[in-house]
Amino acid sequence: EANSALQFLDENGAQLTSIGAVPGETIEFVVNNSAGFEHNFYIGPADALQGPYAETEVGIATWTDGVQTLTWTVPEEGAEGLQFACTVPGHYTPMHGDIVIDGSDT
Repeated sequence: EANSALQFLDENGAQLTSIGAVPGETIEFVVNNSAGFEHNFYIGPADALQGPYAETEVGIATWTDGVQTLTWTVPEEGAEGLQFACTVPGHYTPMHGDIVIDGSDT
């Protein structure tokens, strides 16, 4: 959930600050914008996500309400250091987190 308190919440209502991922894994993000104002959801390197309305090749464009989905396959190489974020102006700082790569299954 992308809420009016400028937080991403997981399915249990806890603030989402990191997402675990395994190279090659496919993840479906189902994001409900319950805020009643603009949010977006992008995955990329931190420096690419910090600008206002920054967009990367992977993400959900800005929308104001309802559910949007994104299916993403974690790259086999180069996924370390990726983040997820809302890049609406003023939202990055409270609405970003790390994609944490777990290579133990390789």
